[in-house]
Amino acid sequence: MSRTIRNSVCNVFGEALWGFQWALVTPATVLVILLAEHGAGERTTSLIPAIETGGLLLPQILGPFLFRSRRRLKQHMLIYHLVAVLPFLFVIAALVSVPGWSDAVVRVALLGCFAAYICAIGVVVAAWNAWFAHLFDVSIRGTVSGIIWCAMAAGGALGALTSGRIIAAYAGANPYPLLYTLAGLVATLSIAAYWLIEDPAATEPDPPRLTVHDLFARGRASLADANFRAFIVARVLSNAGMCVVPLIALHFLSSEAGGLSHGTVVVCGIGLTLGSAAASLVFGRLGDRLGHRMGLACGIALQMAALAALLVADGLAGCIVVYSLLGLSGGSSMIAAQNLQIETCPHDSRIAHLIAGSLVIGIAAVFVPIVVGLIAGAFGHAAAFGGCLAVSAIALIWTLAAMREPRRMMPLPAAA
Repeated sequence: MSRTIRNSVCNVFGEALWGFQWALVTPATVLVILLAEHGAGERTTSLIPAIETGGLLLPQILGPFLFRSRRRLKQHMLIYHLVAVLPFLFVIAALVSVPGWSDAVVRVALLGCFAAYICAIGVVVAAWNAWFAHLFDVSIRGTVSGIIWCAMAAGGALGALTSGRIIAAYAGANPYPLLYTLAGLVATLSIAAYWLIEDPAATEPDPPRLTVHDLFARGRASLADANFRAFIVARVLSNAGMCVVPLIALHFLSSEAGGLSHGTVVVCGIGLTLGSAAASLVFGRLGDRLGHRMGLACGIALQMAALAALLVADGLAGCIVVYSLLGLSGGSSMIAAQNLQIETCPHDSRIAHLIAGSLVIGIAAVFVPIVVGLIAGAFGHAAAFGGCLAVSAIALIWTLAAMREPRRMMPLPAAA
């Protein structure tokens, strides 16, 4: 078996398990419902996307100083997950199993543990993406990442179905300790699968260590590139349009949109993963052939369709349609964004480039969802959804008008 096939298979297996565990306790539905059961409203719920996006992006600046050895990068990242990331799932399981605490205390503790979990993942994201880019050549990277994202989404569909069934079976009881414990165990198996990857850097000498001065110098060089700045603006705008996703669960739980049950909303969330699976396969391959700017634009257009449907649809059918469109949007956008952020690198330090973009995108991602939550709380869900639709339209126009396809700006830099 060739190294490329072996590494692809290991990535597929690991990401499928990770997708399963993520969907068991997905922030978009399960965490929203858990917080709502403890009295959370729109303002509290809007903190979820702020924590999720900001926590995944902003801590990336710590990665180069924590993961310094390229030869042992795989081992260090996997051990880090086992020690610093996964324990928070078990902490949440223990937290929600203890009765008698006030709702306010539970809300604060849940959001605190969730923030710690997400930020711990964020520390390793840039190093992980740079490592992934090192495993696969640019000519096949989009196809491989599409297959991997599809596997993760397929695992997520099974995880969402399992979660919905467990919640329905525990009607009147507390299913959350079981869900978070199961998520922690499956996540451990996911990380174990990556030990089988054959890392080509394992036999290479470590490159010179990146200093703080080097990191900021390369970051400035990245931000000086006009096309990279255009990409960042497109991501900030498109992320702003997507920050209402946790509010969608509250919307369909409300009597105005059909009053669906908790288990039904979680199962409808399968549309997120199935849609993402289909889009990942299609746009991963198309991106390798035609460039990933097209995938980003298509993802934003699908995002607009989902938000438009959200303004007029209700009940079970509306919930399925909205989540499915968001899944298609997320799959195409994430594949495109992952590859575009790598391919827009204008120098030889990929990790510094990834961090520079993530910091700018992450700062905006922290504040925009909070503002949207305030709008939803003051003026209703429709106002928040309509505002995000307008921002998404601006994002699409910007992507088509201001951004250029990096693969047509040949030659690509060595880091790509």
